[in-house]
Amino acid sequence: MLQRIAGMSDHDRTEKPEIEVNEGDGTLSVPKAKRMFKWLAEAVGRGLELSGGGETAKDVAVLQRLLITHIGDIYINSALDAAADAAIVQEQSRNEPDLAFVPEVRSAITILQLTIGINRTVLLPLAASNVSISREMEKSLTGMITKAEERIGSALSRTIDVALNWVSKLMARQVRTDFRPRDDDLSSIEQLQTPTCSQIFTFMVKVRETCSSGIEGKNLESFFTELAMGFCALVLDHFKKFQVSPTGGLMVSKDITKYSQLLRTFPLLPEFLSSLEVLAEIGNIFVISPEALKDRLRGMDKADLRAYVLRREDANSVAVQTVLNSI
Repeated sequence: MLQRIAGMSDHDRTEKPEIEVNEGDGTLSVPKAKRMFKWLAEAVGRGLELSGGGETAKDVAVLQRLLITHIGDIYINSALDAAADAAIVQEQSRNEPDLAFVPEVRSAITILQLTIGINRTVLLPLAASNVSISREMEKSLTGMITKAEERIGSALSRTIDVALNWVSKLMARQVRTDFRPRDDDLSSIEQLQTPTCSQIFTFMVKVRETCSSGIEGKNLESFFTELAMGFCALVLDHFKKFQVSPTGGLMVSKDITKYSQLLRTFPLLPEFLSSLEVLAEIGNIFVISPEALKDRLRGMDKADLRAYVLRREDANSVAVQTVLNSI
């Protein structure tokens, strides 16, 4: 009826307006979320004015459902699912991964905290007079938090997988002669670290900077500790694959020292820091003399270190075999 009065034709009624969208429209925005929370607060105020307080609990329950649907499910969870999908794509990429999706996680966490806050301070107190409605609202809020936290955990876990997967690919490019240079190859000896180590260091610095700006609080320490654990495992396994000459032992030591320095710049949980000492010991195994090797192995997990001793070029010598037989 209104369309006819306005003089709109059938063609006008069926034709839908075109909406221009871009990639930025799918990015979480804390300011936009705050604006939506302001609208919600205004809706609560208007609802109280109109209802006179008799149906307040039912009214705020309806508003909470709108909040959980549009902020929780449609806004936060959709963005986190997209971040996880982006991580999968980057993990499968042949090029250095782009971690541009990580900041979305921080925005999601911030908006989630704001959503919880407005529920706790505005909506739930207004429903306190009706026990059954209040209980259902608490249940709905808990469900929203659980869904979002699961997605946040998944996105962060996939980010670690992406980083470690690329580190593994870089390690696979390590040249075997890096740790068995010719005695007259002074250029190799003068290097601060091998090219592979330099590439890994540069990449992991990018990961540190990107993720530090995208994660905060306890999530930050937990994330980097898990990343460091995976990185250490790759490094420890890496140096079991190469035979190392006395001169090459210097390069192993330099590489491991660089990796240790890198990890010490991460915001790690205190209990993990002692694990970094193991890396230093691995580096020492390749540079010390057979006579000092036995003392170095004393008091350590000899079974784990034996694999590295066997990678020494002089592993079959009488001196080193004597040490191996003694452990």
